[in-house]
Amino acid sequence: MPKKQCEIKVFIRGVQYQIIAGLMHPNTEQLCEGLVWSRINYGKFDLEYLPEMALDLYEKTDQ
Repeated sequence: MPKKQCEIKVFIRGVQYQIIAGLMHPNTEQLCEGLVWSRINYGKFDLEYLPEMALDLYEKTDQ
């Protein structure tokens, strides 16, 4: 795996851990409500889109 790709993997893994840590604060009722909302509004693998979003932001900044 190229070094750059490995760095991206580490970054995204860190983001996942931060999200999970943040999700430990609500109670179970809030988590269940959030899960219903999340299933309606997001796909299961939305983190896959983070690198694409970053590239779009870089392209817009360069213009």
